[in-house]
Amino acid sequence: MPTLPPAGNFTDPTVTEGAFKAALTGLLTYLSGLLGSDGTAVTARGNLGLGNAATATQGAGNGLDADTLDGQHASAFVTLAQHNGHSGATNNPHATTALQVGALASINNITNAGGNIEIAAGSSVSIASDPAGKRITISATIPSGGEVNTGANVGTGPGAFFASKSGVALNFRTLKLGPTALSLGYSLSVSGNDVILDVPAPPPVFEPGGN
Repeated sequence: MPTLPPAGNFTDPTVTEGAFKAALTGLLTYLSGLLGSDGTAVTARGNLGLGNAATATQGAGNGLDADTLDGQHASAFVTLAQHNGHSGATNNPHATTALQVGALASINNITNAGGNIEIAAGSSVSIASDPAGKRITISATIPSGGEVNTGANVGTGPGAFFASKSGVALNFRTLKLGPTALSLGYSLSVSGNDVILDVPAPPPVFEPGGN
């Protein structure tokens, strides 16, 4: 690229007409090499390496409005690829703990980080998993050989001591003395597994002519 003619070739009072013309020719040659010979802005920006930019100070650290957001250069922000990579990470990049998010960490002091804790069925218990419904059903079963108990009154007497069965409870009636038995001195008492009915002693019988 030609050099720019010195200013003295244009302003020195001793410069000749021929020298002045030569300086103008040098200036035109310089400007043509710098900005292009057709005089258009597109050619000038292309020669200067600006593309469509309005100034040569584009790029990082040059402070253009197009390169900054609230005073921060675009390089200060994450790229789309960085964002997608972070949002799709499954290795807990922020080291979040179960305590911070209130997650269940153990069951009965049993822990298995990243794994399952199985629920085992015990005797007479069955467990059914429903992954779709997000539910575990625990059911109790009657052991093999077991039976549902009930009660009944047997014999031919008028007593009916068995009353009913409520759940697992067998309900029995109590034995109670009526008013006449009470007036005659009859009594009921319990001794261990026995219910004792006491009758009053009969009065002594006096024989005629006896002592």
